[in-house]
Amino acid sequence: MRFHSLCRAGLLSLGLLLALPGHAELAPLEPAKRADIEQLMVTMNVANNMKAMSNAMMQSFVQSLRKGRSDLTAEQIREIGNTASEVFAENYNSFHELMVHLYHKHFSASDIQQLRSFYDTDIGQKLIAVTPALTQESFEVGSQWGQVLAPLVQQRVKERLAAQGVAL
Repeated sequence: MRFHSLCRAGLLSLGLLLALPGHAELAPLEPAKRADIEQLMVTMNVANNMKAMSNAMMQSFVQSLRKGRSDLTAEQIREIGNTASEVFAENYNSFHELMVHLYHKHFSASDIQQLRSFYDTDIGQKLIAVTPALTQESFEVGSQWGQVLAPLVQQRVKERLAAQGVAL
């Protein structure tokens, strides 16, 4: 299926990002820091947050599909969602590895320890508990906000280009 290929291409593209300048300059990831990052990711429930994020992306994708492809049946739409979920699940390990390297890039070993300490507090646990809902709702709010702003952006772009003699 075409969507399956797009997902694989996206994951490969993300992997290639690690080869860009900035990533090569990182110190090697020591086993102890890796273990701390992985424990932090477990504590933070990164796997479930990724699922929430992918579900939000899929809902948006399905809504767009329904608008643009009214010929698709409910069963076909469901199959697309199931296939995407399958692809995300099959490729979770590559996402996990990318996240480990992002934490390594942005946080020192001491930072990781401090984050682990924070997430062991009551407020840290609350943040972990509400993050999937925050992710889902943020995606929805951002999508709605973008839909509201799209006509304004289009109008302003049209006006500015028209001032330059370009008609859209």
